[in-house]
Amino acid sequence: MSDFPTSYENIALSLILKVLGVSRNGQSIDGCMEAAARAPKLTALHADVNRLLQETADSGEAKSEICRFKAGDKRWSYEPRPTKLSLEVVRSAWVKSGMRDLQRMARQSRRGSSTLTA
Repeated sequence: MSDFPTSYENIALSLILKVLGVSRNGQSIDGCMEAAARAPKLTALHADVNRLLQETADSGEAKSEICRFKAGDKRWSYEPRPTKLSLEVVRSAWVKSGMRDLQRMARQSRRGSSTLTA
């Protein structure tokens, strides 16, 4: 698996961050960690991403197409934006973005602080 997100993973990540109310640019590590800590379970994120994709398609806003060109290709083609993504695409976008690691760190620190105060 590449460290860089695919075009579908980029779409998933943008929509996940939209669901969380976080900007993709200019976030501090604390802001990202807070967003990751309050993120719902992956299946809920998956449902939210697919709901937003479908709403975008239904409204006619999704006019752009995706080019999945990669090194070594002799030709490229365009395809319509997806109206749904698989759970695996959403999961890999979450992992590649580093948000999964931040989520784990936030949960561990929350557990550590609750055991210290108890």
